Amino acid sequence: MAWASVIAEWCAALLGLWFVSRQLVALGGRWHGLQLGDRKRLRGLAVANANIFIRTLTVQLAFLYFAANVARQGDIVLAANAILLHLSHFMSYGLDGFAFAVEALAGNAFGGRRARELRAVVLSATLWSGVTAALFPVLFLFAGGPLIGLMTNAKEVIAVTDTYLP
Repeated sequence: MAWASVIAEWCAALLGLWFVSRQLVALGGRWHGLQLGDRKRLRGLAVANANIFIRTLTVQLAFLYFAANVARQGDIVLAANAILLHLSHFMSYGLDGFAFAVEALAGNAFGGRRARELRAVVLSATLWSGVTAALFPVLFLFAGGPLIGLMTNAKEVIAVTDTYLP
């Protein structure tokens, strides 16, 4: 199972590089040396990405800790937790769309020193991500059962999942 993930990740990376290289050639660009040994550039990259790295690491550690503790409670609870985690990921992906949009739009406005546009982007994204976040519990309240039914037909798992869905 792990090998399938490794192969899929490498295939996706290679396909992505192929698409990027085709686009780069079409635009008349060329690859520059990556300069992987340039400590100044590496330090700048590390500083720029430190916060997101720490955030991602802590989120992954929290999921790992939670899964390890749930696994001690038995297969049924572990299966129910996996389903609830899928619902959580569904919600997360929906909200990540706003985060990605804000990163691009706010970065563009900030870089262009357009404070009014930056404020509008942040306020709009905050409003709509808040509305979206408020709608997910409503979705889960009314459609949680059918969504869980799409993921399993094991009655014991459904019962445990229904207990923790709220």
